[in-house]
Amino acid sequence: MALDISSMHDLAGSTVIHSTGGWALLAAIMIIGNRHDRFKNGKIKVIPASNIPLVALEAFLLWIGWFGFKGGSVGSISSKESADTVALTIMNTNTAGLAGAIIVVSSTISNMVYGGRRQSVSLVIHRSWHTSKVFWL
Repeated sequence: MALDISSMHDLAGSTVIHSTGGWALLAAIMIIGNRHDRFKNGKIKVIPASNIPLVALEAFLLWIGWFGFKGGSVGSISSKESADTVALTIMNTNTAGLAGAIIVVSSTISNMVYGGRRQSVSLVIHRSWHTSKVFWL
């Protein structure tokens, strides 16, 4: 069964933008290499966030910014059909952020309860933001 993408909206060229950015980053990483002092004695050295409230504020502002960007990129609300498309886009955007947060928080709690490992707040916020991108499709 083939993937049906006939109803997919590429909002503001995001597929091309993210793909280009990803390939450019991969090339830069291959040239530059690892961050200095990232590994110590063969183990990963965690680099903590410097300002947790700012990290949380950034994630919140990005989530709010998605509504205007995604909803505005779909089109106008001049007809019922286009208004429904904008509303669906905004609902999917909100659901994606919420689903990403729920998955990451639940897996973090599971890791802490069953694995005994502590998780940093900045890492949980970062994972939530990136996990939510999966649900945009």
